[in-house]
Amino acid sequence: MPGLDRTTGRDLSGWDHVLQSLGVIFSTGFHERLMLRWFGSLVPHLLGETMSERKVVRFFYAIAVAIDLWEPRFRLVRITINEATRSGRLSFRLEGAYYPNAHLGDYLTEHRRSLVVIAGETGVTLTRTSEAGAAS
Repeated sequence: MPGLDRTTGRDLSGWDHVLQSLGVIFSTGFHERLMLRWFGSLVPHLLGETMSERKVVRFFYAIAVAIDLWEPRFRLVRITINEATRSGRLSFRLEGAYYPNAHLGDYLTEHRRSLVVIAGETGVTLTRTSEAGAAS
């Protein structure tokens, strides 16, 4: 599914487009978009709160539901905590399967992908970590 890079305006496709899409989903709260009231996630509402075990679980739930609702090209398999501080900074790794043509209903071609998400008071940052080979 081709798209445009939000910062440069150039063409964007493939895994890079999925990363941008996830970034938009995680940084947009519900009711922030006028014509898409339920687009987004609960992630912005949880940012900056003091982290406890219960809040970390809520954060993971918010991430998993948002991916399931709004990004068909990425299926979440595992979430691993890298760092969690009481001040509200949370770093974790998302691992899953990338389906390049899932938006067309094609789930046959699968690529393993992972990314690091860093969440804090300033927002959410996504970083590409690995691009393992295809597993059909």
